[in-house]
Amino acid sequence: MRGQDLKQWDDWYEVTICAERPGRLAVLGGAEWHVSYGLDVLAVAHTVVIPSVADVYAEPSPEVIAALRLARSRGARIVSICSGVFALAAAGLRATTHWQYADLLRKRYLRSWWTSVRSTSTTAGFSPALAARPASTCV
Repeated sequence: MRGQDLKQWDDWYEVTICAERPGRLAVLGGAEWHVSYGLDVLAVAHTVVIPSVADVYAEPSPEVIAALRLARSRGARIVSICSGVFALAAAGLRATTHWQYADLLRKRYLRSWWTSVRSTSTTAGFSPALAARPASTCV
C-alpha cells in the first residue's frame, strides 16, 4: 500500500502495550521492551491480545486472571496467540490451541476446551491474530 492509502486505517487501532508489572520486559530474541502500562488498561480495552505466557505449566497470577475476567465480563474481545491460551483458560475463558499444546491444555483446563465461542479468539501464530479489528487493543 502507498502511504496515502494507509491514512484510511489510522483510526482503526490504538495499541497500548501493558504488562503485569510495568517496566523492563524481556521478549524473545533477547530484546527488551519498556512497558509503561499495567493491567488496569484492560478495564477499558475493546480487544485484549495475550501474545504468550512465560511458562505453560505455571498458573497466571490472580491479578492477571482478574483483569482478563473483568475485560471479558464487560464485553471486550479476548485474543490469544500460541501459549497465551493458557492465561485465557486459567481465567475460565473458553479457549483452544494448536497441536503443540492441545493435549496439555485439555489436561489442565478441560472446562475451557471449545470449538466456537463469540468474542474470544485463539490462534497458533501472530498473522491470523491480526484479523481481529479492535478499536483499542492492549497487548
